[in-house]
Parts: sequence; structure tokens; C-alpha cells
Amino acid sequence: MRQWHCCGKISLPVRYYITEISTSTLLAALDWRDDGHRTVCKTLKKSNLDSGSSTERGFMRAVLDSDFKRSRAELFRRQVMHMYENPDTEFFCVYDYKVIPHSFGVYTLDKLPCTDPVWADFVARARRSGGRMEIHLMNVPDGTVDKVADGSSGRGKIFPLRSSRADIRVGLRTIAKRLPPGVTPAETIKNQIDKEVAALLKVTQDVVQIHCA
Repeated sequence: MRQWHCCGKISLPVRYYITEISTSTLLAALDWRDDGHRTVCKTLKKSNLDSGSSTERGFMRAVLDSDFKRSRAELFRRQVMHMYENPDTEFFCVYDYKVIPHSFGVYTLDKLPCTDPVWADFVARARRSGGRMEIHLMNVPDGTVDKVADGSSGRGKIFPLRSSRADIRVGLRTIAKRLPPGVTPAETIKNQIDKEVAALLKVTQDVVQIHCA
């Protein structure tokens, strides 16, 4: 983990876990040059989507990452359904902690009514990643009031999900394309999606996925 003193950003480069590089200077250079930190750094101090103390963001990231791992198959099924209903579009995920138990959903990228300067940067980086970065928005019921995906009030924080390879995203899109056309993605095809998602997870066990704080 690396904290940028200039803006408070916490970076957990996925390369560290994949290649076990231990030189912090090299990790900093990679995060600055390749992962977009150089572009977004100046706006982080003003952003509600990517702000907070290192302790707060570290705790929120840990909660989100744990919940993601427990519900990964269900999330992927919803992503397949979303891609089936909205072909050729990109999406982001919202984890809503305003309710107990928390809920999560999948939304089209262009439909978030957000004017935060960091949002456009994360969208651009996700699209450039080719399926190796996915935007996850954590919505909690305190702090600065922002509009989130469903139009309600809350405090939204972005925690991008990094993947070592794009195999999972490519596989999910392939599943969506194989579904029979014209079928409403409900119980009629739920079992088919679940089986194909389970098979995909078996062949992609070596793909590392982590949330970055």
C-alpha cells in the first residue's frame, strides 16, 4: 500500500500482488505513469468520490472487498444480465450500504448524474483498461450528499476493481452473447447463466481481482 502525500490517495497496485515487486519506488512510478494517478491527482483533494482519510478509506475498501468476494458469482450473473439487456455498453457497480443488509446493482456508465471531476477520469480509465478495471461505487448514508445511481442521496466513494487479466470480463460478455435472443433475463435463463458463470470462475481461478483504495 502506498499513500500519496500530495492528495491523500491510497494506492494498492495490483502489480504488487501479481509479480511480488517489493521496490516501492518502482510501484510509485508505475502507479503514477500507467494507472492514471498523474492525471487525477490535482482533483482528488476537491472530490467527494475519492476523498477521506487513509484509515477511513482502508476500512471501507476492506468491507467492500470482503462483500465482493462473498457475492462475486451473484454479481457476475447480474452483470451478464445487464450486458444481455444493454449490449455494447459499459457498466459500473453500486454497493449500497444505506440499507441493511446491503444491496448491489449494475448500471450503465453513462447514466450516472454525476458532475464530480474525478468521475469522468475513472470512466475514461475503465474504458481504456480493456476489461482490467471496473468502477465500484460504495454508497454510505453519511457525509457529503451526492446523487448516486438510483437518484437518492448518499455519500459515494469509488473503489476501482483491478484484475490481472481481462479474462473474466471477456468471459462474461461471451456468456451474454450466447444467450438466446429475445428472452427476458429472469428465472427462465437464470440457471443457464449460473452454470456458465460457475464454469468461468473455475477456469479463471488464477486471475487476481482486488479493490484499490
